[in-house]
Amino acid sequence: MQNLTTIILLNDLDDTYTLKKGLNIAKEDNSSVVVLYVYEKEHFSLKDLFFFEDKTLDKEAIKNDIQNKIQEYGYDKDVAILIYEEDSEDRILALIKDDKKYKVIIAYHKDISKRVVSKVDEEILIVKNELLEYEKIALLVDSPKYDCIKYYKDKKPTLLYDAYIEYDPAIVDPAVVPDIDLSSNLIDIEKKNFEEIKSKNGLDGEFFVNGAGLIDYIKDNDFDLSVVCKEIKDIFGLDSIFEEYMDTTKGDILILEGKK
Repeated sequence: MQNLTTIILLNDLDDTYTLKKGLNIAKEDNSSVVVLYVYEKEHFSLKDLFFFEDKTLDKEAIKNDIQNKIQEYGYDKDVAILIYEEDSEDRILALIKDDKKYKVIIAYHKDISKRVVSKVDEEILIVKNELLEYEKIALLVDSPKYDCIKYYKDKKPTLLYDAYIEYDPAIVDPAVVPDIDLSSNLIDIEKKNFEEIKSKNGLDGEFFVNGAGLIDYIKDNDFDLSVVCKEIKDIFGLDSIFEEYMDTTKGDILILEGKK
């Protein structure tokens, strides 16, 4: 069995609930913890007390601040604290080893979150609220074969199925099959897959095509948590849709590595 490590990325020392939530998750999982503070000066400021006179980082002062917060939250196990400047996603990647499993906890930030999600293939929780328990859950799927569905079925999530339909004349020549509306047929196939998922798992949900209506639906429904299978081609195939999704939802986003 692989060892589990929880990596908590901090970019803002004033952010209290990302650290608190990460420690809570680590405690539940009985995992080891690495708190990774990365100062990205383009996006965040630091109080003067965390700098030396020559404007270099006082890493010991930053480490003491984090340690004090960890004690305040009642976490009594050993925590590794690492401090760097810039390139949060690469700092995370440098910690990841092939023989271990990881959970990465990050606060939502429009630029940093996008960079981390695009480069890190581990399970990622993007923190957007203070909740430690989730009641209203959205589960983004595009296949009835994803293992992640069974892990959340008991929580009765709302399935969100975004079908990515792309007409490729290299695959189907309309001159050969002129009487077939290819797009409509593909949508029908995707809808059938969606109905299969709902029926198999006894869940309700909403069907979308190429993201149309998805963002408005998220705005109208305050989900505590959105669970996304990492290999979903529909969401990650349309990066602008997923970026808008991350920006719009008020709830946390858990990105899993999808398994078929």
